Amino acid sequence: MTTTTGISRLVEAELPVCGEHMARYRGSLLAVLGPTADTCVHCSRDWDWRWRRLLARNGWLGRVREDDLIYISGPMSGMADLNRPAFRMMEHALKLRGAKVLSPAGADQALTYELLLKQGLAMVLESKTMVMLKNWEQSNGAVAEFTLGQLLGHKIFKEI
Repeated sequence: MTTTTGISRLVEAELPVCGEHMARYRGSLLAVLGPTADTCVHCSRDWDWRWRRLLARNGWLGRVREDDLIYISGPMSGMADLNRPAFRMMEHALKLRGAKVLSPAGADQALTYELLLKQGLAMVLESKTMVMLKNWEQSNGAVAEFTLGQLLGHKIFKEI
């Protein structure tokens, strides 16, 4: 059974709450994400270990500031469901810290590769910070976004 969390920014995003995961991860969430963390929303057993690993390996999440405007970049083409679950998981972790998130995973997937890339590059221009998902180096689009972010002097975090 899922409900909606009491944190207003999570309510606005309509993210579900799992009591079991809240009990299991509360310590990890608070240690890595800080006091803004309320719960884990990934109720799927398939994603349980991935969520735990994301929190444990990426201590830089604790350096994300409230109201940071962050672009998530990573591989999409040729991946199952365009890698949207990984984008959503990272987006959730960043929102728990109070960051505003821009992500190509929310774009209209009916668009051509060229238009999706242009949208992604426009989001990089708008942001000040970037998060590179795992295996981003294997994606031509993510490499282009990373290069643009470097040229603009963005703060860039890499998922481990």
